[in-house]
Amino acid sequence: MPSITKTLLAGLAAAATAQAQTDDQSFGPFSATDSGLKLTVQGTSKAIKDNNKGGDSTMSITTTAEGYGFKVMLKPSFTITTKDCKQAATSPVVSLDMQMTLPAAFTTALATANTAAKLAQAAAGTCVTNCPGLGVSVAALQQKFTFTIPFAKLASFKLSEVTGNAAAFKTALGLTGSDIVVKVAIADMAVYKAGNAIPLTATMTVGDATKMAFPTKVCSGSDGMKICAADSGTVCQALCSGAKTIAASPITATIDFPKEGLAMANALTGTAKTAALKYFAKCGPKGALTKDCFSLGDTTKGACVKPPTTTTTTAAAAAKSGASTTVMSAVVAGASLMMALMM
Repeated sequence: MPSITKTLLAGLAAAATAQAQTDDQSFGPFSATDSGLKLTVQGTSKAIKDNNKGGDSTMSITTTAEGYGFKVMLKPSFTITTKDCKQAATSPVVSLDMQMTLPAAFTTALATANTAAKLAQAAAGTCVTNCPGLGVSVAALQQKFTFTIPFAKLASFKLSEVTGNAAAFKTALGLTGSDIVVKVAIADMAVYKAGNAIPLTATMTVGDATKMAFPTKVCSGSDGMKICAADSGTVCQALCSGAKTIAASPITATIDFPKEGLAMANALTGTAKTAALKYFAKCGPKGALTKDCFSLGDTTKGACVKPPTTTTTTAAAAAKSGASTTVMSAVVAGASLMMALMM
């Protein structure tokens, strides 16, 4: 089984290279198959044309990877607010949609384990009807989840640490030994005259058996939560085997999205390469444009420079200036006349 994560994230990077440069544009869907994994990408963007005047520019990309009975959908969305050639203090606003479709072997094992747990609970007399079982629904694990990434955590946001009503998502990550860390280096973002440069990296881990666990004690053994523990019991061991169909060993990949995308663009030739390269721009810390970033909008127009403040003279100021000149002239003339009389 190939690195699902690497291929998936590379697909997301490829999607971003195809973003539109003008207002209210869309691209895709485009599909391709790589080592048995089908990738589909599509997205939308809207960029303002003057960052000195300011406004909101947005970009969203939807990528799905499907194969081996496993499917992941990721959709990051950005809103960047600018004014006077500067990025707003709380910009960008970033949200992320994610949905997983789990392998049949895993969902079957989960359903079997759930039934077994219900029967055991009924036999133990802890319930009569509607026994909770494992307390985990396959449907709940596979629903779409949406997260607004807190601005203060954009530098490194781990999805397993989300709060609110995402309990089912955390359970899905725990059962599959998965996690995603999203990073947006705000200090490296650059504001151009008619666009912005955005850095984006992420690390995804899938199928780490050492982290596969229930949120509560439903397995046997001293721990009671770790699915693949040696003493977790028959039910949880069966579920562990089902979970390992995602990956025989943990898959971990870290990718710099624009760097990977730029490499793909440079691999093209002719006009296709020329067109693709427009979707990348430089950014970096403290204005040092040394880092590869995504281009949102037309960054080819150069840096955003705030025009100098023009000085205007009002009629009142002019009149005041004229009056002062008249008074001074009168004083000088009067002094001259007095000196002449004294002589």
